[in-house]
Amino acid sequence: MNEESKNPKGGPRTPEGKAKCSGNSLVHGLASSRILIPGEDPAAFESLVDELTKDYQPQTATEVVLVHNMAKYHWLENRAISLQQKAFEDPEKIDSKFLELMMRYQTTNHRAFSNSLKTLITAQKERIKAEREFVSQDCDGYDPNFKILFDGGYSDSSGKPYVPPPPSEDDEEEREFFRPPGMLA
Repeated sequence: MNEESKNPKGGPRTPEGKAKCSGNSLVHGLASSRILIPGEDPAAFESLVDELTKDYQPQTATEVVLVHNMAKYHWLENRAISLQQKAFEDPEKIDSKFLELMMRYQTTNHRAFSNSLKTLITAQKERIKAEREFVSQDCDGYDPNFKILFDGGYSDSSGKPYVPPPPSEDDEEEREFFRPPGMLA
């Protein structure tokens, strides 16, 4: 046997053996690098991802990752809840340390889901805001020195009270109402 094929740790050497042994210490799968563990339905997880995708309609790669993270954290939270329920199947053999651990995993995954959702909503708002173009609303004859007087009237840059021109009779139907800049009509 050559030196290259030896495994210094004494474990499996082939990819098949390594894959088989990688799940040996899997107790609950909540600290695993895998989302799904043996016995879980991959189609159910994909359905969850599809439903969240339909609900939040991610448009960017970041939004897609956040939606996938939400699915993962929801999945893991439900696994922790399921394991908590199994802990009560035999009241005489309740492992309080295991139960506390599952409650911590449930809380951690719930918090991670909430943070991902909050981040997703913020990212979507920022994306939508950036997609909208800001259109300047220039008013013809707008005077930046236009001021509102204390008596409720208006003045222009010369300080004289502003009086809107009276409407002419020929444009009575298309009359525009005076609205000073920055004031609500």
